Amino acid sequence: MTEIVVYRDGKIYCWEIVDFDGFKEKIDRGWGKISLPEGARVSMMCGNLDFIVDQVNGRVEEQEFVKEVEDEIRKFICFYWLQLSVDRLSS
Repeated sequence: MTEIVVYRDGKIYCWEIVDFDGFKEKIDRGWGKISLPEGARVSMMCGNLDFIVDQVNGRVEEQEFVKEVEDEIRKFICFYWLQLSVDRLSS
């Protein structure tokens, strides 16, 4: 398991810095899994943890997750342009 970081400029950190298209490609290629099938073996680098998945209860599918990331990027962009407009009006 890992976290991703979405930056204000739309870049995404997911083991490396990528743009949104690069992020979608990673998800499409199976780099990031949002849900796991019953019985899947999971290995985690931190603490050399290794386990078998049981009773999976996923909240969201991969494409829904990609859409959530896209929505966050749009919020950042809208806020950035709004801030620029306010700054220009103030000067």
